[in-house]
Amino acid sequence: MIARYTRDEMGRLWTLESKYQKWLEVEIAVCEAWAELGEIPQEALK
Repeated sequence: MIARYTRDEMGRLWTLESKYQKWLEVEIAVCEAWAELGEIPQEALK
């Protein structure tokens, strides 16, 4: 995003930190689903 055309709120969505946080949320959701299906142990979620 070009800084001068970007509002602060929008700019924060495109930071590396935001991107990695979303990736982490997806990975956690997948692991929770695998644990429900019994593919991985519940202790692995910790």
